[in-house]
Amino acid sequence: MSYLNELDRIKHELEERHPGWHIWFVPHLNRTVMWCGQRNPVLNEDSPEALSAAIEQVEASRETP
Repeated sequence: MSYLNELDRIKHELEERHPGWHIWFVPHLNRTVMWCGQRNPVLNEDSPEALSAAIEQVEASRETP
């Protein structure tokens, strides 16, 4: 599987786990990747795991009155 195909697979997994979020990634030449999620607020993290945790934190704060 190519590098970009693997990133696309991870992106789709994140979108399935977090419906209502627009998720994308920005690959850099040195093969690092910035992971991004958009639902107010816009989130940017250094890994899919960190992005998932940040999304969960925002969603948890929305559930609490």
